[in-house]
Amino acid sequence: MQFFVFINAERFIAWCKKTLRKMTKEIILKQAKAWGFTCEVDSYGKSLILPHNRQERWKLRIVDEEKWVLIVENVPQLFCSTFEVLQFLERHRTPPPVMYDGTSHH
Repeated sequence: MQFFVFINAERFIAWCKKTLRKMTKEIILKQAKAWGFTCEVDSYGKSLILPHNRQERWKLRIVDEEKWVLIVENVPQLFCSTFEVLQFLERHRTPPPVMYDGTSHH
């Protein structure tokens, strides 16, 4: 573990935010892989999450450490927070999550 001495609170806060954003991206990608999604890096070095079924024409692309964009048929549709990305992936994972009453979310 590394320890740093920060001269002022602003630098410390900036360092914390940068560290948390990196962890968030890594957590999202790790969870996506655990749910069976394909994770790749595009030609610009940006992380992509692709669907299980390649006939589904969506992908999630990281914009910055806290924001993703949902792309459908190569057309950007909307920006998503990391929380929204996790919700989206949970709804699209295979097999779909099962409710306690035995039904699926779909």
